[in-house]
Amino acid sequence: MKGGFGRWMACGLAVFAGSLSAAAPLTSACEAKPFAPGPDPFWPAAISAVARTRLGVPPDGAKAIDEFVALCRDSGADTCLIVWHDHIVAEWFSADYHGESLNIASSTKSITGLLACVLQAEGKVGYKDPVGKYLPSWKDGGWRGRVAIDDLLTMTSGITHEFDMDDEFMDNMLLDFNRYVVKRMEPSEVPGLYFNYANYAAQLLSPILDKVAGEPLHRFARKKLFDPLSIAPDSGYLTDPAGGTVDFMGAHFRPREFARIGALVLHGGTWEGRQIVPASTCADVAVGNPEGNPNYGRLWWVLKNPNGLEMLGSGHNDCYIYPAADLVVVRQQARQRPVRREYESFVAPTLASLVAALSDPPKEIRK
Repeated sequence: MKGGFGRWMACGLAVFAGSLSAAAPLTSACEAKPFAPGPDPFWPAAISAVARTRLGVPPDGAKAIDEFVALCRDSGADTCLIVWHDHIVAEWFSADYHGESLNIASSTKSITGLLACVLQAEGKVGYKDPVGKYLPSWKDGGWRGRVAIDDLLTMTSGITHEFDMDDEFMDNMLLDFNRYVVKRMEPSEVPGLYFNYANYAAQLLSPILDKVAGEPLHRFARKKLFDPLSIAPDSGYLTDPAGGTVDFMGAHFRPREFARIGALVLHGGTWEGRQIVPASTCADVAVGNPEGNPNYGRLWWVLKNPNGLEMLGSGHNDCYIYPAADLVVVRQQARQRPVRREYESFVAPTLASLVAALSDPPKEIRK
């Protein structure tokens, strides 16, 4: 868990402004040793050409792996990680990365979506429950009274407004996110019918999930997800000065930690032979509102051709999972820097080639 008003000023505000978080002046590769993580306790490394061959990575798969790493490097990334059949087949870091936990921006929402699905599976909240069941001020007969939990999860709540960064925002929102969104958010169109990506609509889930979990969301996440996945204490959700969980942006993870969350969903809620979360939740995150965006589930992006799921954050702080290839791919970026290639222009065909090349399991793993 991370908190403190100083941290808001350092990284939170930059996300609200739609930019990457602020960073210290870049350190050249000549001034610092490249970051070299130790062996992963869960995933053996198969990064060298010899190790990939022994694992069964086909030649076109090795080429596709290297092309994705090159795209990350050329597009200004700080980390890149590819996990195939629970083996690390690529891991790359910029000269400016030194092992710290990085802001995953709006990919945070997908963790919230997963936790909401967990609480639903445990019978503590229903997808069709009205928000007013948990927030008394939302029980009125207007559009507020028609917003359901699933409308918040699928971005079909009718809330379209995003706050301006004026004095009121600075003085109130940043001090207590939950209080402010409960008071200020208002649907501007009929709930349940139209997709509108609204950051602060997702924040409405935080006080609701606090209530049904019986504890703040960040503590529930720590016990339910982060500790079982061996995610370090300095990673996880941000909290505001009032102690509330910021559930729509700003969570911090190292690349291997980020990938573990993707792998948990990929493997139906199991981790190291244990069922960490109900298997149904990993299917539920992909279910969206048929009236909304067909490419959006419950705070997860749904990928087609090839099929998969994505946690997507500003600055391309993303985690992709592809069940057909048993593949998890992570890219993170903490700094703005000159680029040779724009990530958005090349990522779709590069990932498609990667998935196609790695969709047949190697003989060693097939056995």
